[in-house]
Amino acid sequence: MEQVAPAEASLRVDHARVAYDFNRGREDLYAIVHRHGTADASARMSGRRIHGLTHSSLGYHLQASFDLQGLADGTWCLWPRAITTELGYTDTTVYIARDYAAGTCAFEAVLAHEEEHVAINTAVVDDHAPRLRATLAALARQGFPLTGRDPETLRARAQAMLDSGFRDALTPLLTDRSHRNAAIDSEPSYRTLNARCTRW
Repeated sequence: MEQVAPAEASLRVDHARVAYDFNRGREDLYAIVHRHGTADASARMSGRRIHGLTHSSLGYHLQASFDLQGLADGTWCLWPRAITTELGYTDTTVYIARDYAAGTCAFEAVLAHEEEHVAINTAVVDDHAPRLRATLAALARQGFPLTGRDPETLRARAQAMLDSGFRDALTPLLTDRSHRNAAIDSEPSYRTLNARCTRW
């Protein structure tokens, strides 16, 4: 078999624009939190009342191309030629309960808090991007080349291997995101924010 050139591995980070929704009641915001859980939804709460919410959906698309070489025994050998991945938030929405009119102290305080969550979510992805790029390059080498009798089966196996490896590599990012968001969703943080306004 001829010598295999290293696969080209690229990662592009693309964050969706932030949308704002100030027309939901508290019950609607609770429903969003319960539907998506705390991993993708960070709520600004005081006691049992919810004031605001940031919902973000992190996604990726990994596309790989492969080289094939026929072997003398009738089998095929396959390895990655290039891996192109897009990573980012497919949507981010900031919600503020409609109880708070735009321009009021409470509205501005909640909005500032939710925009901190937006900034955290974006920064976490950007901070982990170099590691994830290196992971893609490593995944292109691990377990390859594959050999078998059916090229389409080999392609499917290879794509599944790359997807699984990249998905596993996202775990530290998700953990980091949870920790950073939790730091500003703490009781001391809420007390400081509550003290900014006299009317909630």
